[in-house]
Amino acid sequence: MDRVTVYDNGSIQLLNVGVRDAGYYFVTVTEELGTNIYGTIILNVYEIIYEDLHFVAVFFAFLTAVSAILVCFMWLCNKSVHLYQKQRRKLEERTEEIELEAIEF
Repeated sequence: MDRVTVYDNGSIQLLNVGVRDAGYYFVTVTEELGTNIYGTIILNVYEIIYEDLHFVAVFFAFLTAVSAILVCFMWLCNKSVHLYQKQRRKLEERTEEIELEAIEF
């Protein structure tokens, strides 16, 4: 009863409602003349499950970290390819073409 507020117009307010409060409620309304009206109320309570939000946040952070690592790896691969090509060009510049002369017997 400490979580229920009854108003003059006949409506009620439930305070601090949780999942444990969900279910069927049988209501009896007694009018001033003494007549009773019976009714049933179905109360559905939905709450945000923070574990799901936590999972999404952790998964997003994981994907961000993996993508950052892959970008760094691609950058390193690109740099190493450029270094390899640069060294190869230097080596080609140093080599001299040797012409072989045909020796006749």
